Amino acid sequence: LQHATVRLTRPCTPCIVLLERQALEWGQAYEFRSCADVNIVQEVPKDDERCSKHGDYENGKCKCRHSYSGELCQYKG
Repeated sequence: LQHATVRLTRPCTPCIVLLERQALEWGQAYEFRSCADVNIVQEVPKDDERCSKHGDYENGKCKCRHSYSGELCQYKG
């Protein structure tokens, strides 16, 4: 699992996040790029919104409902 924590200094609506990284596992010259449209807000999400509306936020973690998984219950499977 790869992850990075990003701290932004101000809100931005709408914005685009562009992630780039060298992906040596796919070849010497391969670069992975991924884009996403995002809204960066100052408010902390309400507990019912923290888990993509597919789980309950308990003790600092999401407890996903049936058929959802992921750190934020973002995957249906």
